[in-house]
Amino acid sequence: MHRRRLTLLILALVMFTVASCGKSPPEMIQVTDKDKGATVVLARDRRLEITLPCNRTTGYTWTLVSDGKPALEPQLPSVYTPQGERPGAGGIERFVFKALQPGAARIKIIYHRPFEPDAAPAETFEMKVSVTP
Repeated sequence: MHRRRLTLLILALVMFTVASCGKSPPEMIQVTDKDKGATVVLARDRRLEITLPCNRTTGYTWTLVSDGKPALEPQLPSVYTPQGERPGAGGIERFVFKALQPGAARIKIIYHRPFEPDAAPAETFEMKVSVTP
């Protein structure tokens, strides 16, 4: 009887350990324009990907205004991917950030025409990021 309890206890501990191993934070958290205004918690050394709809054929583009430094660091320039081959079709602009150090960060990205510097942005995407150790 004692041996059976010990075996069940060991089995339960092994199952708990295996289940706990799969609960590490995701390597990359993905957000979209629907997450505007949200706060994201991101573990250090993880990445945050922001994808925003864009139509460069109209002259509009997304520009990073506040990059979240020093807690975050932008990874390369943003990348634009067209969606479809029709003339005038829109696409997706992708920004990636790496969490460098614990702290609070603010990201602000504006959708505007760079050749119209006095015009207000057509859209603004803002979010807060809390980087944890």
